[in-house]
Amino acid sequence: MAKVISFSSQKGGPGKTTMTLLLAAYLYGKGHRVLVFDADSPQHSFNMTRQQDIRKDAAGKSRVDRLLSAGHPLYPVSVTSVEELAASLAVLKTTKDADFILIDLPGTLNVPSIHSLARLIDVAIVPMELEMKSYMSGMETLDFYTHFSPDTKLGVVWTKLKSAHNTKLKKQLEVLMRERNSYVFTYALNETVTIGQRISSLFPLPEIEPFALELFNVSGLLSQ
Repeated sequence: MAKVISFSSQKGGPGKTTMTLLLAAYLYGKGHRVLVFDADSPQHSFNMTRQQDIRKDAAGKSRVDRLLSAGHPLYPVSVTSVEELAASLAVLKTTKDADFILIDLPGTLNVPSIHSLARLIDVAIVPMELEMKSYMSGMETLDFYTHFSPDTKLGVVWTKLKSAHNTKLKKQLEVLMRERNSYVFTYALNETVTIGQRISSLFPLPEIEPFALELFNVSGLLSQ
């Protein structure tokens, strides 16, 4: 059965789509069978990045030509809604065509059928910035999953961290996260500007490998 991983937050902008793109490209690059559902309406940024990947230049070539010529089919990216996905995910999880299903959710939990969808997610990872609004929204997201989907394993990953940030405050907040049975990644996505300039849905960036290794080998989030 496919594992369902979602980057989720009650606030837009902490790095949900960036983390989804990075992890999807990493898993794909390692040979895993990946399905992605872009439910982040209305912008659908994941799908926009995929379209940039396959767009042909003036010479009639695209970034994915070398993948296709080498016999590597592109993993599917489906634009959908939370409501549509909630109605179909239980069946999709049983597919033999995917090892991992990644979901890019909207930056709000106030959408139809989000409670039903949450119960079908195996791992929910909350990207969080070290600022109060992002922290409060992130904690609301953790509380939502704890209440409505207690079987979903929870993780928190810091994003957009800067050297000037208060490390003492960070440690204090992490204590509160762990009290909600959430795994706090040691990995942090320290900057997103240059990553955003290089990001792809298909070509992995080295910045994500420590996170992926921790996800698989340390956190236990993906254990049966």
